[in-house]
Order: sequence, then C-alpha cells, then structure tokens
Amino acid sequence: TDWVSEQLEMSKDSLVFCRVSPKTKHVVHFNVKKDDVIVWEFATSKRDLGFGVLFESTAVEGEEDLEDETAGSMKNKSQDNLFPILPEFMVNSHVSPIMGSHTAFTDGIYVITFDNSYSKFFSKDLFYKITSQSPTAAANQLSSTGV
Repeated sequence: TDWVSEQLEMSKDSLVFCRVSPKTKHVVHFNVKKDDVIVWEFATSKRDLGFGVLFESTAVEGEEDLEDETAGSMKNKSQDNLFPILPEFMVNSHVSPIMGSHTAFTDGIYVITFDNSYSKFFSKDLFYKITSQSPTAAANQLSSTGV
C-alpha cells in the first residue's frame, strides 16, 4: 500500500515487518500502566487480516518492553485470563492502513493479535508500529496523525 511505502521511506526502523503464515497468529504483548495509551498503525501488502486487542489479567512485574510471538503461541496460554478490549474482526489492511488507540483502564498486559488462522494457503506480509505512551504524548501524536 502507499502507506507502507511512505513509512518505509520515512524510517525503515519505525516499522516492524512480520510474515504471518497461514493458519497462525502474530501476537504482541505490552505491559502498560493505568492511563497509558496504546497506539497502533498497521498495513498488509496483500489481502485482509484479523485484528484484535485483549487484556491479560496477570501482569509481569517490571517488564515494559514489546514482546512478539508467532505461530499460534496463544494456544499455550489459558484463555480464562484474556478479556476482549477490541474483539477480533477482519480488516482490509491491504486497502488502507489501520490506525487506532486504547487507553489502559488498569495496569497489566495488553495483547494485540494479527490473525491469519482462517487462511489455508496465503501468508500475509504485515508492517506495523505499536507504541505505549503517556496520555499527553499520545494526544499530541493522535492529533498530528488525525486518528
């Protein structure tokens, strides 16, 4: 998409690239503090993708870094402690970039899923940027991007 091309030209370091294989999910965990804002932007080069945001009720003490998982690793975790914030749905991220945000209602781990488990044959090339920011910094970023 044009957004991917523009973002790659602006800063190749700002986007994460991931190829999401058929029948798998790519999962990103964020340990955030109450009132922090998670901001996401992503696009795929071809075809749609499932997307959702969950809250995991158990937090990891002292860990605030982004953590990626691939190949359906959420199957190994108990689904009992995951609560939907933005229920998973299909997005046409190959047509236009998907941008959004969520303000954390409590300290904990927020789980972002990019779902290609419904596809039997096609991998998806995913380009994304996800940040966790203070409310003031996020408001400044969102107003400048128009989200």
